[in-house]
Amino acid sequence: MNSQYHSTKFEGIAKFDYSNNNGIYRIGEGEYLFDLKFSKASNTSIHVYSDSPSVKTVALVKDVSDINMIRDTSIYDSSSRTRAPSLNQIVVLQNINGYFAAIKILSLKDDTRGDLNDEVEFEYVIQINGSSDFTNGNSKPKIKKRKQEIKTEKETDKINNLQVNSVTIATRKDKKVLWNIIVPLSITIIGGTIAGIIVWIIT
Repeated sequence: MNSQYHSTKFEGIAKFDYSNNNGIYRIGEGEYLFDLKFSKASNTSIHVYSDSPSVKTVALVKDVSDINMIRDTSIYDSSSRTRAPSLNQIVVLQNINGYFAAIKILSLKDDTRGDLNDEVEFEYVIQINGSSDFTNGNSKPKIKKRKQEIKTEKETDKINNLQVNSVTIATRKDKKVLWNIIVPLSITIIGGTIAGIIVWIIT
């Protein structure tokens, strides 16, 4: 799909002309994919559907006005295929893989009510930890786990490099000590040998 109508991020703010692309804006990817379908209602509300193949249900949130205040999406009625959130209202959707997304309508334009074009702007969060609770924001366990793995790998590399460097330094020191012993000893031995030869010749 054209990037103009698709955001692969798990949270953010999106804006598009819902009279284009059959009213569909895609958020997320893979098992976290949601094809959001919109259609005109007015310049103060808009229709949102569960008709897209990737979306299973849609429900209107009436008791809170911020996404991070949603504690359990299951309490909202998802029995209808369409809902019509007004400005600053939220809808929650579930995709075919069981993940939830929440979108909040931020602004609307309607070309039949004085605007130059149709447009919807919305904030969205995809809850990728598999829960229906948005109070802790967008929880990213897999991403966090990978970041921790990368951090651990870097720390391990640092330790390994330190150990190699320590061994190298120790080896150099050992060689220096050995050199300091062998050279004088060699000189002493060679000197003694030469002296013995001289004494033998004289006698």
